[in-house]
Amino acid sequence: MSDGLYVGMNGAAARLLELDAIADNLANINTPGHKAQRPVFASMLAQERDGVGPAIDQVHVIASGSALDLSPGRTSRTENPMDVVPEGKGFLAVQREDGSTAYTRNGQLRVAPSGLLAIGDHPVLDVQGRPLSVPPGRSVEVLADGQIKAGESVLGQLGLFELSGPLDRLGAGLISLGTGSTATRTASAFRPGELELSNVNPLEATVALVTSQRSYDNAMTALTTYRRMDDKLAEIGRSR
Repeated sequence: MSDGLYVGMNGAAARLLELDAIADNLANINTPGHKAQRPVFASMLAQERDGVGPAIDQVHVIASGSALDLSPGRTSRTENPMDVVPEGKGFLAVQREDGSTAYTRNGQLRVAPSGLLAIGDHPVLDVQGRPLSVPPGRSVEVLADGQIKAGESVLGQLGLFELSGPLDRLGAGLISLGTGSTATRTASAFRPGELELSNVNPLEATVALVTSQRSYDNAMTALTTYRRMDDKLAEIGRSR
């Protein structure tokens, strides 16, 4: 089998992964706290033999996965006292259904029917890692230092954490720690009345989508061409 077939397959697989990541990024342009996925490529060293001379080293590029871009996203002024943007690189902590902790830059807070302060369907955790409860019928506001107030009563303080190490994406706006990763508590500082949206640049993502689609088409064309060449060589071999 021609080495070109492997090159074509690797190229097509890499571009398909890139297309999936770009499409997901575009779909979440206005999702609060969404972090873009960036495809990660790696080189693979292989040896090619022509049956006559010594083996020749060939470097192929393959897709090895994707990584999260944790850079800040653009912000939107909402004037809602329960919307906040974490300052710096800090992430809010929320509790998942199984009791584990996830992290997000989505600061769109609400009071859930259970009476817990939540982001989406996930209770928000305070500086001690505990859910924050809101008394029935009370309106809530968030101060710049992360304190949660209902009238004159302080209900608690939002926890803010800096993440390091490999991270896993759980869904739009939610991140979990990977193996060997850590979440370190940092000073709580927020900008109330604002929301951080996705860090995806719509124009750049659209251009990347077109470029990646063309590269995928080229890889598939190369794959078809090498396949025909192999079939032709096999046909010539049978005619002898």
